[in-house]
Amino acid sequence: MSIMTVIKFEKYQGCGNDFILIDNRKNNVQLSKNQIFSLCERRFGIGADGFIEIIKTENNHFLMNYYNSDGNLSSLCGNGSRCAVSYAHKKQMILNNASFTSNGIKNKCRINGVDVEIEMNAISKINKNELGHYILDTGSPHYIIFDSIKDEELIEKARAVRYSDTFPDGINVNWAIEIGKNELFVRTYERGVEDETYSCGTGVTAAALAYAHEYKIKNDIIKIKTKGGNFLIQFGEEKEHFENVKLKGAATFVFEGEITI
Repeated sequence: MSIMTVIKFEKYQGCGNDFILIDNRKNNVQLSKNQIFSLCERRFGIGADGFIEIIKTENNHFLMNYYNSDGNLSSLCGNGSRCAVSYAHKKQMILNNASFTSNGIKNKCRINGVDVEIEMNAISKINKNELGHYILDTGSPHYIIFDSIKDEELIEKARAVRYSDTFPDGINVNWAIEIGKNELFVRTYERGVEDETYSCGTGVTAAALAYAHEYKIKNDIIKIKTKGGNFLIQFGEEKEHFENVKLKGAATFVFEGEITI
């Protein structure tokens, strides 16, 4: 006989990128890959782009694990991290200025109402291929195409890149177009979700830095619009790399509940 487990959860969204969050500091919830996949499934589960567990807090700092909606433990998720910051702040685990660790990397964060800002890693390697497309890692690997894309073509073209032999571990695929001075509209196909999401934090950061690299923009702020909301990407001068990179946007509570698995 299988033992049923009741899980308390909260649902958050960061610019349309949505996540299931649980407090697992007591390590009393052990979920399999298939169970996480089922929770994230939109027709038979709660529905989310990803699953996050808070596993430890100490001295205004917390540790989190992030899982894609396919149930696999994943690399840094910018929007997921911002939602985790909002969740931890609501639960009084952290103050307005705090830090967190995801995937072994420590990042600073700041909360101002619904806006959550996180510091990203310095970027020292930006590649441009023979097609004029950019490849860089902002905590997760991203492929940036500066062009528009038709709705009916996005999935097919994204998967051709995502599953290419060039990227054996897969890659996220982004299309970015300039809509104003230092302002982009970005669409992202996320590996692990295997679909377009309403936004992607590491994706908009990658697009902003690729844009800054292309046009030699230094010490500035790039505005990003997505289907799910707006971001500000701030960065320091490029001295062979981008530093002091910050991702800022809204992260909000949606609902809470219990589910039996």
